[in-house]
Amino acid sequence: VAFALQEGLPGNPEIVGLDFCPPMLDQAREKRERMGLARESNEFIEGDCMELQFDDESFDLVTIAFGLRNLTDRSKGLEEIRRVLKPGGRLIVLEFSQPYLWFRPFYYFYLRGILPWLARWITGDREAYLYLGTSISTFPDRKGLCTELVESGFVAPRAHAMTFSVVALHEARKES
Repeated sequence: VAFALQEGLPGNPEIVGLDFCPPMLDQAREKRERMGLARESNEFIEGDCMELQFDDESFDLVTIAFGLRNLTDRSKGLEEIRRVLKPGGRLIVLEFSQPYLWFRPFYYFYLRGILPWLARWITGDREAYLYLGTSISTFPDRKGLCTELVESGFVAPRAHAMTFSVVALHEARKES
């Protein structure tokens, strides 16, 4: 997401990538080097979304991709994100969602019945994919996440379903 923003936004915006997992940060830094991007315009640091080490109202935009469902306390994480956003700043969340009702039986059969065994055969790590299925099935649908965003102080939440609503793109703002 950081690299897509770097390439897609006008000018040379400062991008800060944050993750609690050092190997993910190492991969991001390696990719930055392969892409020939300037170090000054995109930084990758270790940190925790539950306790962001940034000053209040530091960012115009905060994104989180496939990570919100992994927070132990989503409302605390969302409040931290809201704290570091400037007034009028935007939050964009790309996350798994609940599929359309007609698609659910097929999707959950794949997610719980096929994917863990495929993962075990390919990667040797069946447990991670069992966790994936559980974390997805307990995550709110588009409307539910919009409600959580409002409860965390965001305004004008919108959700766009993608791939039969298996994934959704949510957007909300911090009030000006």
